[in-house]
Amino acid sequence: MLRSSIRRAEAGGFTLIELLVVVAIIGGIFTVAGTVLLSRLQSANSDGDVVAAMEAARPLSQSAPVASAGEGYAPPTLLASDVRVDLTGEPVLDGYQLRTHYLARFSGTFRVRSEGPTLTLRFPFPPDTREIRDVSLSLLGEDGELYEPEGIRYDLSGVTWTGATESAGGAPTALTVVVNYTTAGRDAFVYDISGGDRTGDVSVTLTVDGVEQVVVPGDALQPTEREDDLLRWRYGSLITTSPIAVELPAGASPLGRSLTLLRVAGVGVMLFGAGFWYMGQRRRHEAMATFRLGHFLLLALNYSLFYAALAVLSYWLPLALSIAAAALLSLPLLLLHVSRITDRRFALRVTPLAMVTLAAPVAAAVLPDQRVLAVLALVVVSLGWLTLTWRSWWDAWVEREAETIRAIRQRADVARQEERRRETAAKAEAALAVLRQSTEASGVALGAARLALEECHRAEALRGPVARAVARLERVLQDNREAAKSDAASEVEEPALNNLRLARERAAPLVDHRRGVLTSATAALEKMEATLESAEAAAAMETAEHNEHNQHNQHCPACGHGLAEDARFCGGCGAAHPAALGCGGCGDVTVLPAHLLRSKWRSAELHCGGCGAGLS
Repeated sequence: MLRSSIRRAEAGGFTLIELLVVVAIIGGIFTVAGTVLLSRLQSANSDGDVVAAMEAARPLSQSAPVASAGEGYAPPTLLASDVRVDLTGEPVLDGYQLRTHYLARFSGTFRVRSEGPTLTLRFPFPPDTREIRDVSLSLLGEDGELYEPEGIRYDLSGVTWTGATESAGGAPTALTVVVNYTTAGRDAFVYDISGGDRTGDVSVTLTVDGVEQVVVPGDALQPTEREDDLLRWRYGSLITTSPIAVELPAGASPLGRSLTLLRVAGVGVMLFGAGFWYMGQRRRHEAMATFRLGHFLLLALNYSLFYAALAVLSYWLPLALSIAAAALLSLPLLLLHVSRITDRRFALRVTPLAMVTLAAPVAAAVLPDQRVLAVLALVVVSLGWLTLTWRSWWDAWVEREAETIRAIRQRADVARQEERRRETAAKAEAALAVLRQSTEASGVALGAARLALEECHRAEALRGPVARAVARLERVLQDNREAAKSDAASEVEEPALNNLRLARERAAPLVDHRRGVLTSATAALEKMEATLESAEAAAAMETAEHNEHNQHNQHCPACGHGLAEDARFCGGCGAAHPAALGCGGCGDVTVLPAHLLRSKWRSAELHCGGCGAGLS
């Protein structure tokens, strides 16, 4: 689980999957492009005679001639066979496979003895032969000259001749028959010299031209003589089921060597890529963290240029000169690319790795007989290098993974802190929204209270005159009542009494109106005072709730960590808690960021921003 998280957390780094992808890309490029290139080289340098052999379907398998006498006579005896086969071959790229196509010139001289008066001789051609050239069957005359007898029948299956045998005094007669033909084959040539019967003296001579390597299988008859491109088999009175067989592998030819070099390029890239990754991890080079598929693809192409150049140059130049020229073409580009993506010191250290991984595939390709030794040497060198450097590589690997784990944990801590900051900011925003709503409601209530207070002031201004007028009217009414009840009223003149009554009647509506206005003003004043008291109580309650919420849900302004009520410093980052200073005049609380102020801020004189009173 931890390993997978580490891999996912790494921003770069070359991986095994990318190495395999690059090897597959290089293999595909060299398979297609190399095949086309070698086909062009083959077409430009192929022999015209051998081009006709490209239609050969399979290896040639030649059988010994079959002879029969007339009815009632013993079978003829094959006294001697002298066969010469000249193979002129050339490696040919057939699709994506390399084969050796050749022209076989067969010339066989057979001495046959027959007991009967007639002889039937059949010489079969190789099976599935499509074309036979220069076909002839001749007899050796008494004068030593070859002539073609009558009664010969030719077809693609073979040559058949039936004729009379000349005998003197009934003694058996021996005939000398010469058969010649030319045909095409590929990869191998097989000649069955006996067909399971006893042979006479057998001499088979095989010469090979244009083929780098001739292999005699272990289950075939082994040659008695071998000199360079000539093989000879000499036997007498042989009975065997093993044929004469030779194989003509194309891998040892320049074309085969070139094709093998292109095919091992992917193996070389894989070895070099693994070693490059190992050295980068061991040296803990910082460039390896951002080393990606594109970097290694260009690096692999520069490295593979050696194989492409060697495959082309070795087709014309000697092998040693071709290797030197290919190294001069590819290694400077390779080291230049390594030095640009890393540094010069690391490029110099990569040089031995490049040379070893280039030398081993080349040795396996150009020295097929020593291929096992080349692979063994590469294994020994690789194991020795790993043994000597494993301890330092492992220490670097452990330290790098520890750094990666620390980086992951730090990123996780930062993510958690960022999440806490976001949560704190969201809570603060929600609290601020509530405070804004309560502030707006308080502002509305305060406006209504101010309007009510103004109405109260206006009503208070009217109270005095109305009260004085009412008092004056009441005195007038009281006086009138007293005058009406007094016996002295008789002494008052009737007109004056009428005037007083009329004045009282006129003043009564005004007194009632003034009383109503005073009552309404008094009720409105009392209502406005109640509304103002309610608004002030609601504002005080909201302020208290907000202060209590802030006291119970405080967070460190430096890191967002939750703050305990009785702690003076943050448990997350160690910053000082915010200082809450209460105002003695208006009761507001002022919160100061103590972690951003100087150490002597407590001794300074501070004042409330609302009323200007001193803060404590």
